[in-house]
Amino acid sequence: MVALPALAVLGWLGLANESQFSEGGIRQAALLVGAGVATATPLLFFSAAAQRISLSLLGVLQYIAPSLTFLLGVFVYGEAFGPERLVGFALIWLALAVFATDAVYSHRRATLASKAGVE
Repeated sequence: MVALPALAVLGWLGLANESQFSEGGIRQAALLVGAGVATATPLLFFSAAAQRISLSLLGVLQYIAPSLTFLLGVFVYGEAFGPERLVGFALIWLALAVFATDAVYSHRRATLASKAGVE
């Protein structure tokens, strides 16, 4: 749906000599195309991996990257970390712990119920 309008804008920018593809030469155009490939490749790998794991695990994994970025900012770059941020960070991970605990107990209950029904 977006490809046709995007091509129209690129064509219009090219005609107006405002396009980075037409102004920067072949090297810059190759770099711009390469940037698209460099962006799409990890997304394709993520999509392939996301289809192979459970959605609950995928949801928990989605919290790891922002948390690592947060820890990097605080401990490496000296980002300000007040008590309100600590409370928010702790509440998020507490909620994840509650979710994970419930998932484990639900899985155990389902396993025990299936064993009781089979025997």
